[in-house]
Amino acid sequence: AGPPRTLVLAVALGRESLDSLLSGIRRTTLLAGLVTVLFAAAFVWRSVGRGLAPVRDVAAQVARLSPERLEHRVALPWTPRELAPVIDQVNGLLNRVAAAMQRERRFGGNVAHELRTPVAELRSLAQVVGRWPDDPDAVRAFFADVDRVARRMQAVIGNLLLLARCHSGKQPIDLRPVALHEPCAASWRRHAEAAAARGLRGAVDVGAHLVVATDPDLLAMMLDNLLGNAVSHALTDGVVRIAARATGGRVGLVVENQAVRLEADALDRLSEPLGQHDGARAAPEHAGLGLSVVSALADRLGLDVRFEQDPDGRFRAIVDGFEAASAAAEAAARPPSVTTGERP
Repeated sequence: AGPPRTLVLAVALGRESLDSLLSGIRRTTLLAGLVTVLFAAAFVWRSVGRGLAPVRDVAAQVARLSPERLEHRVALPWTPRELAPVIDQVNGLLNRVAAAMQRERRFGGNVAHELRTPVAELRSLAQVVGRWPDDPDAVRAFFADVDRVARRMQAVIGNLLLLARCHSGKQPIDLRPVALHEPCAASWRRHAEAAAARGLRGAVDVGAHLVVATDPDLLAMMLDNLLGNAVSHALTDGVVRIAARATGGRVGLVVENQAVRLEADALDRLSEPLGQHDGARAAPEHAGLGLSVVSALADRLGLDVRFEQDPDGRFRAIVDGFEAASAAAEAAARPPSVTTGERP
């Protein structure tokens, strides 16, 4: 016998059936994946569309708004939690815009009313002087009345222009250290005669050490308007008090007096231009712009203004937020000798 021999037996089967099976599996998998993707895309499209439907509804409602339809508000039958803050902010903006539009309409009517009266006076004076042109006393009286009416119109127009400059940010500001006591006392002296005619006394409770960084001219205008309002509307035989207090590097100024009790809505509208009661408007010396000017100037200077009244009628106009000046600036601005709590 010879050496052992290796016998290799090879058995082969055809791959046609296996390849066909694998190809079918691939086609089925691809088709199933494609169907799944299409279904998922359709589902997402439908879901996103349904989810964005409230947004489109809100957009359509906002698009229908106009200055003539500011009473409408954005509302949905069902508001998604994520969209609720947006709707609240939009409705809040509409409330503010509607209030501003109402103020503008009232302002336009009040301006027309305020200027119509002096114009009518001028026409009446012109007719009167035309009847007695040769009477020197009548002519002199005529021109005195013309001057009074013209001054009133000039004051109204000047204050309106000042308001426009403040609101547009074009009113110039010159900040410097100012000792508060002196401008407060000086402003009261300018109103002392009118106050005495109504039996009013003044008290300036402003410490000599209080020095703030502000514009002295704008401060004087604010004080004149605040005191003019107080002297005009305070109850007779009372006290008009000017006080200032420092807290944490900030200084607040308060002008207070006893006044007729105001309704809450009237108190909120005190700073509206020409927005005063008809009884006050009837007086020639009232233009209804004093507190509006104060608010505009305070806003230009970065100050806060608010008006308060106690149940007993004690009225306070508060201007807060003056920045206290540095110690070196205080020494330079402080007057040589001032008595705290001076009564002019």
